[in-house]
Amino acid sequence: MRVFHSSGALGVLALTVIQSTAFAQGTFDRTKPPELGPPPRVALPPIVTRELPNGLKLMIVEQHELPLADFVLLVGSGSTTDPTSKTGVANLTSAMLREGTATRKSLEIADQIAFLGINLSPSSSWESSTLSLHTPTAQLDSALALFADVALHPSFPANEFERIRKSRLTDLIRLKDQGPAIANLAFPAIIYGSGHPYGAATLGTETSVKSLSVTDLQNYYQANFKPNNATLIIVGDVSPSQIEQKINAVFGGWQRGDVSPLTYADPPKAGTTTIYLIDKPGAAQSSFRIGAVGVPRSTKDYFALSVMNTILGGSFSSRLNQNLRETRGYTYGASTRFDMRRAAGPFSASAEIVAAKTDSALLEFMKELNAIRQ
Repeated sequence: MRVFHSSGALGVLALTVIQSTAFAQGTFDRTKPPELGPPPRVALPPIVTRELPNGLKLMIVEQHELPLADFVLLVGSGSTTDPTSKTGVANLTSAMLREGTATRKSLEIADQIAFLGINLSPSSSWESSTLSLHTPTAQLDSALALFADVALHPSFPANEFERIRKSRLTDLIRLKDQGPAIANLAFPAIIYGSGHPYGAATLGTETSVKSLSVTDLQNYYQANFKPNNATLIIVGDVSPSQIEQKINAVFGGWQRGDVSPLTYADPPKAGTTTIYLIDKPGAAQSSFRIGAVGVPRSTKDYFALSVMNTILGGSFSSRLNQNLRETRGYTYGASTRFDMRRAAGPFSASAEIVAAKTDSALLEFMKELNAIRQ
């Protein structure tokens, strides 16, 4: 990797129907944007909140159009709670939830999911671990029993753990050969450093994943999967009183407990513009990741930044994409985004650029980033 420092700043299908003679005759004034009509009325359904005696919070939204219900169990711990030497443990713990319980083996869980016609899927992110259920209401009781069993009684069987860990290691090795993946891993590590959880990869590293054991997953689960650290979101053809009783019947025995509060180290202060080059011989494209530490989701500037990002790189017609794709043909797409999290997440501008235009594209990136500031 080579590092350079600088003192400087930083397919659409369209169907057109001509409805007026004036428009057809070309009298429409294209120099002015069309006038906006009245804003549509937004009527959001009410959210009913409940809390079980063990601290599990419920958020219930009734939607009776279809005989379906969706449940998302959101545990307030994710990859930011990975121990430094055990990165990837939160992600792997979530991935193992469906692989066996105290009374069901992995294949039995898969068979029951297919028999009931439901979806049951775990996932994890930086600040949360989730288990999602989509079910017809005709199968509600059986689906909830399976949902709770998977959430509350994972057994982390050794054979399934080894299978998933080998698959994860294969994924990590494969990522080393992909330019965009290399850039995606290097970018947060550079802007946050090793002392901040956002600088690590949610999947972990080859070294950390190799070091993980079933005991590590069990310890992570026991430390973080507590009802007082969780919220169950319910949307569908249910009534609040009925579903609260059903949830209490299957989740009421979940024991609350202490969860260590999450603290964040301060990210490094931004300095002068720095260019990092990671050489990948033979690559047809250059992977650009440009940015810095951004803002948390709680920022008072959330809406202003969202609008600004849409103009800069958050849509197909944005300045950055129009410049690099439409005008210059350097890329199939260029974009920007604010990844807002509990703490300040990254702001990034990215694109895959034809290698021969790497230097020219960098100049255009910096021109657009500087222009939006003015």
